[in-house]
Amino acid sequence: MSIDERLEMISSFLHTVRSSFKDIKFRCQYNDLSKTYYIEVKPLEQFEQNELYAKMEYDFCNSFEERFADYDVLFVSDGSLCKVTNPILTVGYNELAEIPRIHNMFHFDLGLLNTGVCGGNTNDYALAA
Repeated sequence: MSIDERLEMISSFLHTVRSSFKDIKFRCQYNDLSKTYYIEVKPLEQFEQNELYAKMEYDFCNSFEERFADYDVLFVSDGSLCKVTNPILTVGYNELAEIPRIHNMFHFDLGLLNTGVCGGNTNDYALAA
C-alpha cells in the first residue's frame, strides 16, 4: 500500500468529520522513521469533550490500523508532546493565511525573454554563463 492510499484514507476521514463539525481543523504530518501519521486536532474542546467525534476517531483508528498494519495514526492536540510542524495535509484551514509555505528563493520573470530586455530574439551566449 502506498502513502497515497494511506493519505487518501486519512483525508477522506478528516473531510467527513469536518462536514459534521464546521469549527474543527486538522493538520497531518508523517514521520517516516516511526511510520506514524500525527494528526493535530483543533480546537482542543473537540478533541477532549466531543463524544461523537471521539467515537468517529476511535473507529477510524481501528480501520486504519486494520488496513495498514505496519503504520500508525496518532491524534494530538495543542498540549501534546508530539507537534505537527510540517503538515502534508490540512483540512479546515485557510491555506494562505494559516499555513506557512516555503517560497522559492529565486524568481525569474520569463516574460522578459520575449520583450528584448534579456536579449529577446538575439543569441546572447553571455546570459548562459
